[in-house]
Amino acid sequence: MLSPMPSRHSSFGNGSDHEPSTLTDDGARARLVGLSIACPLDQGNPSGCPLHDVRKKDLVERLEWVKHLNRDEIDNMIKSHESCLAEKERKVPRR
Repeated sequence: MLSPMPSRHSSFGNGSDHEPSTLTDDGARARLVGLSIACPLDQGNPSGCPLHDVRKKDLVERLEWVKHLNRDEIDNMIKSHESCLAEKERKVPRR
């Protein structure tokens, strides 16, 4: 079962509670499925994101895509997301 898209401040977004390598395989796959729905920062689909083309697919195709990735590929996608999110958050002015 898939959980709803996490908010910006959940472990899917900034301040991740778990490094990808500490997640179970199912946990890492579920996390990547969530990231394949939309960018957690703005719920968009940035053109420079490695998941941009995947987000254009329907849900069944996204699930099949994630299902066929190996763990290193999944971890690399999650790490890429975390780096991108950290960079974007550094650019947001603090109040």
